[in-house]
Formats: sequence, C-alpha cells, structure tokens
Amino acid sequence: MKRHLAATLAAVLTVSASPARAQTHVTTVVTPTHISAGSQLYSNDLDGLRDHLETYRLSQPSVYNQLDSRLARLESANTTGNVVMWGSVGLGLTVLFLPLLGVGQEDCSELEGDILDFNDTREEDCRDANLSRGLTMMAVGGAIGLGGGLIGYLLKPTRDDRMDYINEHNRVAPSAPLKLNVGYSTRSRMARATLRWMF
Repeated sequence: MKRHLAATLAAVLTVSASPARAQTHVTTVVTPTHISAGSQLYSNDLDGLRDHLETYRLSQPSVYNQLDSRLARLESANTTGNVVMWGSVGLGLTVLFLPLLGVGQEDCSELEGDILDFNDTREEDCRDANLSRGLTMMAVGGAIGLGGGLIGYLLKPTRDDRMDYINEHNRVAPSAPLKLNVGYSTRSRMARATLRWMF
C-alpha cells in the first residue's frame, strides 16, 4: 500500500514539475479602414467619400456633377436613418421611464381603508391598476425604441451602397480610381482573434 502511494505521489510530482509549453498564435482580421485615391487617404464612410468628392468641385466639375447627386441621396438616407433610429430610441426610453416618475399613476394612499375590512379592496385594485398601466407603458416604450431603432438602421445606407458609389466613381473617373485598403492592427477592438494552444 505504501509503495503504491509513493509511486502515485512521485508521478504527480513529476507531472507538476514539467512546465506546460504553450504557444499562442494570434491572427487579426480587420475590415477595410480607409479609402485611398492616389496618395490621399479618406475614412471609409460617407464623410470620407464626401471629402474626396469635394476635390473634384473645381478641378473636374463634370465628374463632381455626375457623382454629387448620387452621394447626396446616400447622405440623405443616412440622415433620415439616424433621425428615425435615435429619435425612436429617445422616445422609447422616455415612455419607458415615465411610470417610474409617477406619470399615469394614481395616488392610492387616500383609498386606504380599515385593515380589518377584508371586503374593501379599493387600495389593492388601485395599485394593481397602476402596475398594469406601468407595465403597458414600459412595453410600449421598449417596442418604440427597438422597432424604431431597427427601422432607422435599415434606412441607413449599407456597405453595398457605398461600394456601388465607389464603382460608379471608378467608371466615371477611371484615371483616379478609389480603392479600399485593409488595415492591420493587433490592438483593434473590432478584430477577431483566433487562439490556438499547443501543449
């Protein structure tokens, strides 16, 4: 028995004394971070596209006129989407918190009856009604915030819309094409890291 315990203890100590060798391989994938036109870099959004288009206003007015209306439609859709999305979220939160501020709630303290009168349920009914109205208002506020926020998001231009604009630009101005550049950053919060451990 003692020999068995000693052998087991020796095996445990041997395994514990052997350091685990682990190697971490991190692969970072980042979405395109900017748009390039020649040596100039622009942010990968509508503001960056507008900044770039403004460079054509004086130098190539024909190109500017062809692309301005299309980009303006994207900017208008983006503004509409933001207004609907954030307006709905703000309105939804307001309605959601109104019951907590006492809005739509009745004062039930005046209905307090004799504690021994079990047939007098006015106060209880009042509180139940307040709770029901409060939950209804909170549900309506949540629906407004989530539903309106989703609708606003769907109204905003997508990445495909921006790509269509870039393709249209490159067709109109093939001598100075726009390009999407992929950034690489190990500190990017949006990066997806894949860890692989080998022992």
